[in-house]
Amino acid sequence: MRKCKLTTIMLLIVVVLSSLSLLLLAGCGKPAPKPLPNPAAPGASLKPARMVIGYYENPWPGTPDQTGSFPSMKTFAKSMTGVGPFWYKATADGTLEAKDSQLVYDTARGLGMKMYPLITNKTGATDAIMGDAAVRTKVTDNIVKIVQERAYDGVNIDFELLPKKHRENLTAFMAELYPKMKAINKTVIISVFPQVDVAEDVSGAYDYPALAQNSDFLQIMLYDHHWSSSDPGPLAPLDWYEKNLKYAIERSSCFL
Repeated sequence: MRKCKLTTIMLLIVVVLSSLSLLLLAGCGKPAPKPLPNPAAPGASLKPARMVIGYYENPWPGTPDQTGSFPSMKTFAKSMTGVGPFWYKATADGTLEAKDSQLVYDTARGLGMKMYPLITNKTGATDAIMGDAAVRTKVTDNIVKIVQERAYDGVNIDFELLPKKHRENLTAFMAELYPKMKAINKTVIISVFPQVDVAEDVSGAYDYPALAQNSDFLQIMLYDHHWSSSDPGPLAPLDWYEKNLKYAIERSSCFL
């Protein structure tokens, strides 16, 4: 076993406007960090010491933008640094379905918050997005395009419940997207399922070390350990929560 490379680990608090999650700074296998730039230097960019991101839930169909998470976003804006709205779905032909809101965008910006919209996988489109290299390229190009057009600060890739067969495909997707986003100086967050005491058919597609090399932050979805139709139990039991964080840190902060 070789000595681990020095890697900065940073936890980010994520407010889901109704539940909590944690993010872990990625970087496994990357070169040793360079000296931090002078914050006063033109173009200097530093990793935040702390991020608090609120997930923005869209209003019910047929209701105005002022409903949904809008009141909560305004109420708790001073306690957050960014917003992650559920606005984009990747489709089987590589396009992005959009449900963005100019009102929400302008309000969040006016309150001084950064924007990291979620990119989810549309139901029924997963095999095409993950398994077809041409579709993957089209999706990543469209993500970069929308980020540039809307001047977002980055994106949160939230491809959930992927079959284990797409483990390498998800890594390939991120390996294609990440350098495109870094070329325009944007942040890449990827949501991953916890690995400890979680069924492999749920967690098997998420290769922490590989994904850490192709993202800025791993967001570990440390909730729903119990749910409405499961046996009774806590949403995020502390021992399970801590075991999963330890597992992620050990596998994503260095390589052997």
